Amino acid sequence: MLNRQIIEEINSDILNKNFCLSLNKLSQLIEIFPNHIKLLNMKSNVLVLSGKYDKAIVFCQKCIKKNFFSTIIYNNLAISLKNTYDYKLALNYFKKSLKLEKNHLTYFNLGNLYMEIFNYDESLKNYMMAININHRFAPSYINASKILVKNNKYIEALKLLKKALKLNVDKILLFETLGKFFLKVRRYFFAEIYFKKMLILDPLNSEYLQAVLRGYCYNGEFQRYKNLTAFYSKNQKKISSFNFPKLQKKKFNIGFISPDIRQHPIGYFLKDFIPEISKKLSINIYSTSFYKDHISSLISDFTNWKLVGKKSNEELAQQIFNDKNDMLIDLSGFAPKNRIELYKFKPCRLQASWAGWLASTGLKEMDYIIGDEIASPIKDQHNFTEKIYNLPNSWCVYSKSELNKNLVDQPQKRDYVIFGCVQRPEKLNIILLNSWCEIMRFSQTSYLQFNNKHYSPYDEMIIKNFFEKRGIEKNRIIFNRCKNRKIYLESFNEIDIYLDTFPYNGGTTSFEASFFNIPILTMKNESHMFRCGESINSVLKCNDWIANDIEDYIFKAKKFCNDKNLYLYKKSLRKNPNKQKLFDSKQFASDFLKMLEDVT
Repeated sequence: MLNRQIIEEINSDILNKNFCLSLNKLSQLIEIFPNHIKLLNMKSNVLVLSGKYDKAIVFCQKCIKKNFFSTIIYNNLAISLKNTYDYKLALNYFKKSLKLEKNHLTYFNLGNLYMEIFNYDESLKNYMMAININHRFAPSYINASKILVKNNKYIEALKLLKKALKLNVDKILLFETLGKFFLKVRRYFFAEIYFKKMLILDPLNSEYLQAVLRGYCYNGEFQRYKNLTAFYSKNQKKISSFNFPKLQKKKFNIGFISPDIRQHPIGYFLKDFIPEISKKLSINIYSTSFYKDHISSLISDFTNWKLVGKKSNEELAQQIFNDKNDMLIDLSGFAPKNRIELYKFKPCRLQASWAGWLASTGLKEMDYIIGDEIASPIKDQHNFTEKIYNLPNSWCVYSKSELNKNLVDQPQKRDYVIFGCVQRPEKLNIILLNSWCEIMRFSQTSYLQFNNKHYSPYDEMIIKNFFEKRGIEKNRIIFNRCKNRKIYLESFNEIDIYLDTFPYNGGTTSFEASFFNIPILTMKNESHMFRCGESINSVLKCNDWIANDIEDYIFKAKKFCNDKNLYLYKKSLRKNPNKQKLFDSKQFASDFLKMLEDVT
């Protein structure tokens, strides 16, 4: 007779993920009770839970050959086959399991298999079957909602998630899924609510709040951004244990940290700049990415390059301290895959935010934000936890070596105007699109060209329908998804007027537009974040192209697109003496070094 207490002990081991111990105990018991189906089921479960799929396959097949099988044995064999990519055989055993018993777990796992092979219709069907059998199994609701979102059926997905929420089970997972759902549909305030509910139950899981912060930036919701940065900073309870004695050394040590020191806007900013400052500084690069490309390799030649993506924040903070940096500069802010929490450890005496994030981080441990008088005017100091330091020209510089003058065509005189937007879809909003509709209705021979690989076919459909409902033919809205960087850059030659997004301006793309002599129509904003377009136009002395408000933005667009001499204006931009300031890495390096003298 099998001792019930032993079974309870094994279940406790499994619950605590002591899989090796539970497997040993089960193997010993199966030697005594070789035909005990409960023990066989339990062992197959543990093999799957511990990820020992090859062993699970062998074990389950032996059980079946001896005619000791159950829906659990079949199900675990199918799961193991799926995880070793034998989908056809896995499907066969899932079906055998269902013949024995219509079990919600089998339907759920079968749904997972169909999802993995991109058969979303069958996947959804099986998740719904699992819900019909066990309406309290939250993972079925969650995965079914994911399929509905993939099919752009957002209302149905939300209904399912709200039903699951009423069950009062798996709350952490449901709050996380609801938060992600509202991020997807760009309802950032609701995403914040659910992520905060998740944090109450799981205090260590706060990275999703960073995605909400990015969303608030896209929408220009400054007060919500400010409130959430304060909450985020408070939630990151890190206490510095580092002491900074006065160090006597010949060369100033500076550290830069980012996952984006590669073919990315950050890489385009640093490529020519780093060799210039390396003449005066010792530079440590802490790359939290897991690979290097041609830009990374070029920069690494002038720096102490350290791949630190696998290190925890605590380990990385200790390394930064040990490297005796005089200043540590964050290049990413709340951008994806950042390490902003690291700064709470205060591993460096002076810490600053620069280049990739122009809003306040909200961290008291961040000493400076480096900007310019337009991007971060001193009058906005009360909106920053950091002390503002403004560089004399632009907050940043674009590496000229990443651009090729030979790609720039002569502007052509033509009877129509092509407006261009090369921003990501997240930066679009209803107010912005409505203003573009009014511009397009005025200039009935004009076109609007979107050029960014991140626009999905669904995004394209939604945007074209938006314009069509407001009287603009779909064929006047063009979507390009350039296959490589050369084609992307050349596409600027097709644009007559670059329409900057608001309230979140383009940064890198505005540098690129100016290089190709494309006039940039931008707008002032009071959101205290990401006023890149206004900053770049101010450097160019193109103040006529900075609108005061939406009404002025529309007025200026109508005026400029109606100008028969627009092509002459584009020609004049080629000789604009101020353009050099945006691409002069040597001068920018000099300004940057002066900044280091001032703050240290």
